Amino acid sequence: MQINRETDYAVRCVLYLCGRKDGAITMADEISSAMNVPRSFASKILQKLSRAGIVASHQGVKGGFSIARAPRNISMLDIVTVIEGPLALNVCLESGESCGLSPSCPVHPYWHTLRTGVEELFAELTFDRFLEDRLPGKPMPPRTPLRTKKTTK
Repeated sequence: MQINRETDYAVRCVLYLCGRKDGAITMADEISSAMNVPRSFASKILQKLSRAGIVASHQGVKGGFSIARAPRNISMLDIVTVIEGPLALNVCLESGESCGLSPSCPVHPYWHTLRTGVEELFAELTFDRFLEDRLPGKPMPPRTPLRTKKTTK
């Protein structure tokens, strides 16, 4: 599983807007330049985020984009879902229905558990947390190792 480039860019755009004071209206060019997102990509991404209610689009000469929700109410899962659609991890989880092998497949429940775990983690990662972690002088948070079950032979 790999988050696509568009999702990475969307996270950058939302992070930038969340960091603006008082929901300031910001032009796509500024967001693009500040977050190293290609301009054409930034505009398309911001429109998707606007349709989803994560950012607000403002028309006119002084138009642009602003954050539409408090950073604590925007999660990584929100962004991934808007850009990539629902998490599936495996084709048998995509449609909400199990594949024909699910009743006898010993792996199916694990695919489901993995998807649920990733969704829960992404839902917990909110943009207020990202803003806090990037404060000047504050070290980056340590990487959390994945929990793995050790097997004995």
